[in-house]
Amino acid sequence: MTTFLSWSGETSRSFADEFKPWLETVLPGSEVWVSSQDLDKGTIWFTEIISKLQTSDTGVICITRENRLAPWLHFEAGALIKGMGRHRVGTILLDLDFGDLQQPLNQFNGTRVNRLGLWQLVKSLNNMSDRRIMDRVLERTFDKFWPELESAYKLLFPDSHAASRDLLNPVHIAPVPSTSGGILLGQPASKTKRSQKADSGAKRQPRLFNGDDDS
Repeated sequence: MTTFLSWSGETSRSFADEFKPWLETVLPGSEVWVSSQDLDKGTIWFTEIISKLQTSDTGVICITRENRLAPWLHFEAGALIKGMGRHRVGTILLDLDFGDLQQPLNQFNGTRVNRLGLWQLVKSLNNMSDRRIMDRVLERTFDKFWPELESAYKLLFPDSHAASRDLLNPVHIAPVPSTSGGILLGQPASKTKRSQKADSGAKRQPRLFNGDDDS
């Protein structure tokens, strides 16, 4: 499974450069493609990026307050929607909250950066893989390497790390426009209110991508 990692700006790039090897370690066999590391020298960079946008299985967008309006980030987000649909794209909010986003970035499910949020992201990616790892095995690997990513995030975004570290509900499920009201991604309308009530208990967080099971 290939995940396209989108970034714009130096701080977003720095996090993406830390996140790529970390995720490939936690999810063995997965490929995380990020332009700052994976563009071949001498290639036409735009053509290669477009190719990866079209052929990747999932996309993760690293958003900061600095880049949330960046044209390039919006271009890649639009290309990801066109190529794989928003149900296979998620966001990582590095120093802002969900209410700060505009279209198309507010159309995706996303997470703030803490252990619970990144664990849900990793589980979501694992559930979409054709080489799925059992949750209990995956969690042991995640717990072993989580401190490395947390330390990198704390160094890059110290204030945001302090603000998000203890959030009980770091995962945000974007509402689907509907004449009958917002419907959570991947959930039938009849279960929306019940699911929202269950989520408020913070005992179980929603997954970031459609197609996840309830285990």
